[in-house]
Amino acid sequence: LVADHGEEFLDHGLWLHGRSLFDELVRVPMVVKFPGNAWAGRRVAQQVQGLDIVPTVLEALGVPLASDLAGVPLQRVVRGQTQPRPALAEISHRGFVAHGVRTEQDKYVRRFSPDDDQLYFERERDPGERVNRASAAPQRVRQLEQQAEAGMAQNPFRYVLQLAGPGRF
Repeated sequence: LVADHGEEFLDHGLWLHGRSLFDELVRVPMVVKFPGNAWAGRRVAQQVQGLDIVPTVLEALGVPLASDLAGVPLQRVVRGQTQPRPALAEISHRGFVAHGVRTEQDKYVRRFSPDDDQLYFERERDPGERVNRASAAPQRVRQLEQQAEAGMAQNPFRYVLQLAGPGRF
């Protein structure tokens, strides 16, 4: 059981969803029932991601995982066999464009539209994401910015080809 996104009820001055990458939108519940009630009632504090669902199901079915499959089987997370991983987030919806990365300790967001800025939050110190500390931590902001940029997929519509004139194309 998992949600695709949360909702914002004026938490940061905005309403509904599709307008930001604050935690109330990207940090959603995930409940997993493993076969045979394995780990029943266990709560995992480590950050996991929606892309972990497919490898979790495949591992539960005994299907070998492809080496290039994104995500980690949650069975390994519950067993403590994985290290914490950063999670990427992005939005491009009705003029709201941003991307970022969330780690166990902090979070970085680069907003492109309608705002044009960078946000940095120390999660333990500021769980409500109220104080933008980007100017106080420029080196960490650069590190997270590079992680976010590296994780973004290339735009498939980056190149446009226009054909004109008579003939067969």
